[in-house]
Amino acid sequence: MNIDLAFYNGRISTLNPSRPEGSALGVSSGNIVAACSNDEVLAQATAGTQHIDLNGRRVIPGLNDSHLHMIHAGSLHWPAPTIENPQMIKMVR
Repeated sequence: MNIDLAFYNGRISTLNPSRPEGSALGVSSGNIVAACSNDEVLAQATAGTQHIDLNGRRVIPGLNDSHLHMIHAGSLHWPAPTIENPQMIKMVR
């Protein structure tokens, strides 16, 4: 299988007990198709494959860190209390 995107030279967490870590990740049509060694992934690359050198960085496929800090989360929904907005001052109190 040819891949569109090759992440290599990294530390890939696979969550597979028989092979818990690889050094490369191959992606084809938006799907992860390989998480193994650099040689195995790069062997599937073509002239059109985009290569990304991870320089030893960790990749955890599927991890999406979507947390908010309360101080910032509130500002996404309500404007800051100001003299021009007396209703907000009442809410804050």
